[in-house]
Amino acid sequence: MSTVIDAEIIGGTGMATTNGDKFLPAMTIHQAVARYDAVLEFSKTIMKGGKDFGTIPGSDKPSLLKAGAEKLCSFFGLTPRFIIVEKTEDWTGNSHGGEQFFYYHYRAQLWRGDYLLGESEGSCNSMESKYRFRWVQDDQVPTNLNKASLKKRGGRISEPKFAIEKAETGGKYGKSAEHWQAFKDAIANGTAREVEKPKKDGGTMQAWEIDSTLYRVPNPDIADQVNAIQKMAQKRALVAVTLLVCNASEYYTQDLEDMDLIDADHGKPVQPKEEAKPKPADPKPPEPTDAVDMATVQSWTAKLDPNTVNVGKVNTWLPEIKAISSAMTRGAVWKIVKAFAENNGCKWDDATKQFVAVVPADDLGIPPAEHGDAFEG
Repeated sequence: MSTVIDAEIIGGTGMATTNGDKFLPAMTIHQAVARYDAVLEFSKTIMKGGKDFGTIPGSDKPSLLKAGAEKLCSFFGLTPRFIIVEKTEDWTGNSHGGEQFFYYHYRAQLWRGDYLLGESEGSCNSMESKYRFRWVQDDQVPTNLNKASLKKRGGRISEPKFAIEKAETGGKYGKSAEHWQAFKDAIANGTAREVEKPKKDGGTMQAWEIDSTLYRVPNPDIADQVNAIQKMAQKRALVAVTLLVCNASEYYTQDLEDMDLIDADHGKPVQPKEEAKPKPADPKPPEPTDAVDMATVQSWTAKLDPNTVNVGKVNTWLPEIKAISSAMTRGAVWKIVKAFAENNGCKWDDATKQFVAVVPADDLGIPPAEHGDAFEG
């Protein structure tokens, strides 16, 4: 059985023909190239790592984040619209074994003016481990739970220095005496690490970080996560449709592993304070300390000797030197270069970071400027 798609009858003849325009590209090759170049240039100059996209270990492409998706939409003049496809809100937990449950399924559409260019769907629910559970310290495990049956992992916890000094055991920020003592012991024995803990206003505070075993316990405050679950469903739908409509999948990805990375507002790891890095020393020709193939060195030294070769044509030898340098030791390459320099009245100049002539250029047959080109890199 054959089917004619988009057929129209021609003048009562009973003949059907397809509308060929439906199968032609929507843009010319020139326009397609311009669009491709625009996305490439936008990704290189506007998109910022850690804000617009993130890196996933093991992936060859970065993951597009919500901020990056919004920038791409603005760049192409796209307006997102969200449609709720399905939702479940069990505030009492009566339908889910006494456990509160929330599920949101959204469809994200991207419009440009009156034209719908694409749509994708995304969902999120409170049974996902990041919402259903939380990781707590030993002294925060509820007394009705058996620690032996709980999942655990090694981790690091931090507290501000002023909080450790106060060691409050009551009130809003109070912790157990054992908690504070663990920090004091770690500080005393040198196992604690000084870090900068982020503050809500964007600043940082001095803190101590120590090793700690964390236990996974049920989250008793699932209802507090409802807005976050809703927003996550919308984020997933938006990122998916942005990749589709903007043809950005060549540069970015959205895998299941991306979800924790996208939802960065659930807590950032404490970053240790970076120590100031010493300023690198000025480059100087290294001394050949490693094993050297002396036969090779002597052979090339002879080739570059002014008595056996026209020094003015030294540049013709450079490609061959570079071609074999990857197979030679660092010391061998520098022995060759230094031998040529010494044989031809050159020296290493700290100011210019290159070999320079110390004899008249006419005696060498090479303009002085070419000496730097010959020996740099």
